[in-house]
Amino acid sequence: MRLTCEAAPWPSGAGARSSSRTQNQYLRLAERSVSEEELLATLGELRSISLRAAPDGAAPPSCCLWWRKCVPSRKKKKKKKNKNKKKKKKKKKKKKKKKKKKKKKKNVQIKSAAQKERSLGGEDGNKRVTHFEEHTEEKEEEEEEEEEEEEEEEGPSGRRSFRCRAARL
Repeated sequence: MRLTCEAAPWPSGAGARSSSRTQNQYLRLAERSVSEEELLATLGELRSISLRAAPDGAAPPSCCLWWRKCVPSRKKKKKKKNKNKKKKKKKKKKKKKKKKKKKKKKNVQIKSAAQKERSLGGEDGNKRVTHFEEHTEEKEEEEEEEEEEEEEEEGPSGRRSFRCRAARL
């Protein structure tokens, strides 16, 4: 017995619409003029069902209104959570403490009453002369003396003579 496309039993309705892929496979097999037994065997493989051999042009039995009732629905299985797994603890972020800026203290020396008196002046009332001031006064005096000597060495035209330079060196 050979089946053709026209003779192939096919249900109409919602079942046919929802599974167009399997319907196409069934029709391709029927177009090739495959024997009914082979056709039913391949259908059984495709849908994991076994169909009884039906007489020519008859539809499969009503219990197997195709694969809808016979094939278990393929729902995605939910993954079971592993209860033994340790939960990851969330790390708490540490708050950074703001550093307070320290105020810079001015270099203020606390002077005793005796030190204040010394800085203002001794018993005489005169200011105390430091070593640095004495040194600068000596330099100023030396510079003045050198200037006076240079003025004396200058010639009548106001220029220094060659001999004077040589004498210095």
